Amino acid sequence: MKKLIALAAILAVAGTAYADDHGGDGKFTHNAEYRVRYQYDQNITGDKDKAPSSQDNIVHRFKFGTTFKASEKLSATLTLLHNAQWGVEAGATTNTNNSGTAVNDGTGGTRNNENHILVNEAYGTWVVSDDFNLKFGRGNGGLADGNLIGENDWEATPYAYEGVVGTYEHESFQLQAWGVRFAEYNDTSANSNQDDDAEVNSMGLAFEFKSLPEVLNMVNVHVLYNDADVAFSANNAAVIQNGKAETRYGLVIGGETAGLDYKINYESHSGKVKTGTAGTGAVAESDREGMMYQVELGYSMPEMMNSRFYALYHSDSGTGTGTTKNETYDPYFYELHSNAGLMDVVMWGNLTYISLGYTLEPMEDTMVGIHYHMFSRTETATGTTAGANGGSLNLGANNNTKDKIGDEIDLTATHNYGDGFSVTTRAGMFMPGDYLKDAATINKGDTYTQVFVEAKMMF
Repeated sequence: MKKLIALAAILAVAGTAYADDHGGDGKFTHNAEYRVRYQYDQNITGDKDKAPSSQDNIVHRFKFGTTFKASEKLSATLTLLHNAQWGVEAGATTNTNNSGTAVNDGTGGTRNNENHILVNEAYGTWVVSDDFNLKFGRGNGGLADGNLIGENDWEATPYAYEGVVGTYEHESFQLQAWGVRFAEYNDTSANSNQDDDAEVNSMGLAFEFKSLPEVLNMVNVHVLYNDADVAFSANNAAVIQNGKAETRYGLVIGGETAGLDYKINYESHSGKVKTGTAGTGAVAESDREGMMYQVELGYSMPEMMNSRFYALYHSDSGTGTGTTKNETYDPYFYELHSNAGLMDVVMWGNLTYISLGYTLEPMEDTMVGIHYHMFSRTETATGTTAGANGGSLNLGANNNTKDKIGDEIDLTATHNYGDGFSVTTRAGMFMPGDYLKDAATINKGDTYTQVFVEAKMMF
C-alpha cells in the first residue's frame, strides 16, 4: 500500500514537470476505490457431514486510476489494482528462530505475490474530431448492458482487453468498431497442422440508437467475429490453444412507460472449432453453436418507498441427447455476478431460470431487497457450469436425467453513509434440487448458506 501511495505522489509531481518541459496542460484527474469483503459459507459442498462444514475469508481491493491529459485531444489512462486475501499463506510465511526452527511470524501475505500491484488498464485516447475518438491499449469495456461483454468490476480483477476501439457519436446513433488481440503464441512446433503465427483475435461492430422515446430507450445491435488459431508446444507435447472461427450477433431492447420497465436480450453464436491432440499433433474440426434469450419485466412505485417488483426469465442452450455438435451456449465475457443469483453458484451455459424480486428504500440512502431464483438445466444430457462458489456442488457432472438444479433466495441491504462510503450486506441460501440430491454416488441435498458483507469507499 505504501508503494501505491508513493507512486501516486510521484505521478502527480512528475505531471507538472512534464507540462513544464513539453508545453502541455499537464492536467491530471484521479479516482480510487477501496473495498473490503467478508464471506462466510456453510455447507458449500451441499453435504453437511463433509468437512469443512463452514469456512470464511476476508479479501480487499484497492483500485487507483489516473488520466493524464496532454491536450484537449490526447490523454492516457492508467488503472492499478491491489488484491489480497487477509492472512493468505500465513502458515507458509515463516522465519527461523535462533535454533533454526521454522516459526510462523504472523506476516501472512506480506512477502508473497499478493503484495504486488497489477496494471489493469493502460490506454491512450485520441479525440480525432468532435464526433469520433479512438482508444488504444489495454482497457476495460462494456457493450450495451454487459450481458455479452462487460467490465466485470465486481470480481477481484475486471476484464481487460488489448486492442483498438473507435467510437462515432451522432445525434441519433452511436457506432463502435473494435479489434482485440486476446493471445499471441510462439511458433514452437513444427506441426503442419498448427497455424502460422498463431493468434487469438476478435473484431466487431455495435450500433446503438439514441434520441429514442422513453418507451424504447435502448436498442443495441452488434456482430462479432472471433478467430483463434491452433497452437502446440514443442514436439506437440501439449495443446496450447485450440482453434475457433465463429460469428456472434445479438440484440438488446429496453424501455419504460407508466412505471413499467422491460428489457429483452438475444445472443447467438455459430462456427467451427478445431481441437488439437497432444502427442500426435492431430487436429479435428467440429461445429459449434449456441444461443441465449432473456426477458425482464419490472414495475416501480416511487411513492411507496421507491418500490420495484421484477420478474426475469432466462434460457440458454445446452447439448441435447443425440446431438452431433456442441450446442451449449458460450457466454463470452458477460458480467458474472448478479446474473443467475447473487451467491455465484451457477453460470450461464445449459441454464434456464426464473428470478422474482422486490426492492424498496425504507429510509433515505438505504435499499433492501428479496430475490428468489429457480435454476434448471436446459438439457439433461450435459451438466451446467459452476460459478465461483458452485464448484464443490459437482455441477458440471451429468449426475442423472433430472433437470432441477436448485432454488436460491437472497436478502440484501445497502446503506450509503455519504462521502462515498457504503456498506452492503447479504444473506443467501441455495437449496439443491433433484439434479444434485439424486446423484448416485454423492450426497448434495443439504442447504448451502452464505453471508456476505462489503464496505466500500469511493474517492
